[in-house]
Amino acid sequence: MTRLRLLALVLLVGAAPPGVEPAPGAIVSGAKAFLKTSCAAAKPTCKEATAIHDGYLAALKDAEACAAKACPIPAIHAIAKRDRELDEREHALPAKARADGANRPLLRLSLLVIGRLAAAMALSDPKAEGPAYWNPGVEAPKMVELICMKYAGLCGTARGLLTDSDGLIADADDCEKKTCPFPVQESLAIDVERVTADYLGLASQVDTYTLPIFSHIGEARMRVAKLIARASAAKLAELEKGEAALLAGVSALEKNPGAATAEQIDLLNARGAALVGLYRDASISSDRTGARLSDAQENARRRERVNASAARLASARARLAAVKSARAFGGRAEPGGVAAGVIRTSLAGAGGGHSGTLIVGDTASRGRPAGPVLIDRRAIPKPPPANPSAPAIVAGDPGILAILKRTRSRDPLYRADALRRLGLTATVGDPSGRARLVHTQNAPDTCAVVAQQGILMAHGLLPKGDPVKIEAQLAEEAKGRGFYRSGTPDAYTANLLVDRGLIVTKQIDVPIETLDAAVRRGGMIIANVDARHLWDVKAPKALGHAIVITGAEIGRLDGKTLGYYINDSGSAVLGAGRFVPIAQFRKAWEGLTKTFAEVH
Repeated sequence: MTRLRLLALVLLVGAAPPGVEPAPGAIVSGAKAFLKTSCAAAKPTCKEATAIHDGYLAALKDAEACAAKACPIPAIHAIAKRDRELDEREHALPAKARADGANRPLLRLSLLVIGRLAAAMALSDPKAEGPAYWNPGVEAPKMVELICMKYAGLCGTARGLLTDSDGLIADADDCEKKTCPFPVQESLAIDVERVTADYLGLASQVDTYTLPIFSHIGEARMRVAKLIARASAAKLAELEKGEAALLAGVSALEKNPGAATAEQIDLLNARGAALVGLYRDASISSDRTGARLSDAQENARRRERVNASAARLASARARLAAVKSARAFGGRAEPGGVAAGVIRTSLAGAGGGHSGTLIVGDTASRGRPAGPVLIDRRAIPKPPPANPSAPAIVAGDPGILAILKRTRSRDPLYRADALRRLGLTATVGDPSGRARLVHTQNAPDTCAVVAQQGILMAHGLLPKGDPVKIEAQLAEEAKGRGFYRSGTPDAYTANLLVDRGLIVTKQIDVPIETLDAAVRRGGMIIANVDARHLWDVKAPKALGHAIVITGAEIGRLDGKTLGYYINDSGSAVLGAGRFVPIAQFRKAWEGLTKTFAEVH
């Protein structure tokens, strides 16, 4: 069934309650009355508006005749073609000549035509194919008129979607002609997110055919996405060039850290500060492009470059901290480079305290007043404790015989607990210290917001206070930035962290081995999983959920991962440092999109 035929059938049965067609007399008289207003408001187009009005009436008369007595299919197609051409002419009229501020009466005549054509096709040959036609820019206003006739309370929302998408297309065209500043482009991207969410809200409340409206919004989405993709590429290229210079400067200091001056270190930190701002813009704009465009391969390549830049920035920051530390101790270096051990441990953790210098930037690129703000107040994180503690895997205090027996248990929880009690495992991360960073989410779709909230708390980037209130504030902030609406899309996982200057790498559709390698580095990781396998819930569809991996238990003898410690804000019993056996976690991981974000 072609789009036109499907559209016609939906119009026929959906424009009014079952068995009742729109009152033709009221629509016809309304269009006639509007014509007088149109001619008075736009005299130069009066002749054209009159011709369109008369053309619709003629098409309606012919369509009614075919609905009463079967016509050949080519004749019905010819009427549909006339109606389509009239739609395009109506669309070309100036606004004051086609609308009275509340509706577009001439288009309502077109709705009558299409409805009668559907009846005509059903009478002539129900199996016949309708003529192909698809121009959302022209058809979307017609669908808005249909919504306004059937759902008066949603009319304003529908008209607003049309106005906003038209405005976005016009603004994107202006930015194509003359490059707009990045904050302007990002504001367009945020508006696209809002309009899309508003459309989904509207579509959930109506049973009317709304695809042309969505397609028209999609045109706006695509045009803005192209702008953002170009901006992202430019930001990324600038970032990569700056990183090369920064790393060259760091390497020069590493050769003789004892001779490094505070001014040299401060200068490189200042360069790093500017690069963190570029990284933030490149990363978020890359995510916006990935969420809007369908070229998965191109998006994956862009994300790989952003991840590589993030890793270089994190390395440069850690190496600068190592130079500063070595300078303070007389420039003594370890094998493998300046304070190599410090570099390794600095890159490993993200949950400890704070040391090093502050990285300062400005917020102008986010559309807010420019001025100094702390982009990254944690600077270099201290590594997790050398001997981290972890919450109990199995409660109680079993005797040695029970522990030995449990090492052979088929229950992975008992087995992991026994091996840990015997000192045959090593704990990675800081599960106990990080368990305090989670609370039960206050809304069903804020799991990713709460996950980010815990990480921001770990880095001292949130004020103290009621966690539920802070969750609501973060959710509102994420909504304003376009990162969250009825949940957080995978593409925007951890973007509240990036927006505040934290350095994050993201992996999409990767095997659990890639996740495991990241967990073993000891930092905090937001993972998107199928919660059915964590909560033992039977449901027909996957339950998308974001959790934070806070650590792992690794076998000392075989090096295998026994399981992960997680902070889970959505479980019935708050999962604060809960241990999940690796086989169970694998099911949760492979049941969804296999994506995660690692904080450096």
